[in-house]
Amino acid sequence: MEDIIKPGEPLKTHFHDYEGLTREDIMRIMPKNINKPISDEMIKVINRMGEDCGIMQEYLEENFLSNLNVLQEKRISVKHYVNAIKFVALRQNYSLTKSWAIVFPDKYKALKDAIDGGADSKQINIAAHASSYAQTKAVVKVTAQSILAPSIVYAPMHHHAVTKLYNLTNGVASGYPLDAENKPPRVSPTVQLNAAIALEQITRVPEDTTINLKVEQGDAHLEQQKKLNENIRNLIDLQRKGIESGKNVTEVQKVFINNDDDYDDAEVM
Repeated sequence: MEDIIKPGEPLKTHFHDYEGLTREDIMRIMPKNINKPISDEMIKVINRMGEDCGIMQEYLEENFLSNLNVLQEKRISVKHYVNAIKFVALRQNYSLTKSWAIVFPDKYKALKDAIDGGADSKQINIAAHASSYAQTKAVVKVTAQSILAPSIVYAPMHHHAVTKLYNLTNGVASGYPLDAENKPPRVSPTVQLNAAIALEQITRVPEDTTINLKVEQGDAHLEQQKKLNENIRNLIDLQRKGIESGKNVTEVQKVFINNDDDYDDAEVM
């Protein structure tokens, strides 16, 4: 059976050194009606979320702190909650099965080893395990509260990219290794030009855009429009007949349309 998790995955994705959350940080934000213990070992697990699943730690911590009310459910422990946070974040980039395999590597390895050892793959369905986990209460609740646009989710990365392009535009490369003058190395004019073009594109003020909207009309609105069209046709017929009979044009124009739904005909004043 082919490995879902490739060698080297997941990757550590920190932009800077970070000491992590403390129990005091979490309890300060925890809703007052939630009283669930958080052990020292669990604090380590929380601060290792990004390293375990290859997603920026700061983003996972933000999700963790923003959805703490999920712990109001009696059957959802802090451990269940942390796993759900990781799984929901992974689902934005990976399949159901791969997300589950990254969150539960030991369970995945045990199932894979059983299949590789000759067990019936129909009896040991890894995808079924992943699908079943995706329907657990913790995952469902975290998913419902974590539906954000990618522009919001990856805002920190966007800012990092803009900063990097700005530095490259000014000729500054990565900070290491430093040159003989203890300064960051410089990039070529070509790299500076390309960075300037990319920076201009992602920071450009949005242009005016024409938006075409398709509005679906309900049956009641269509019926009302039909009545209005009939009234207008009746009005035109009355005006034509009045003019043909020799009435004064001013008199012919003194008409109105009754708006009562039970009355459709135009009247002549």
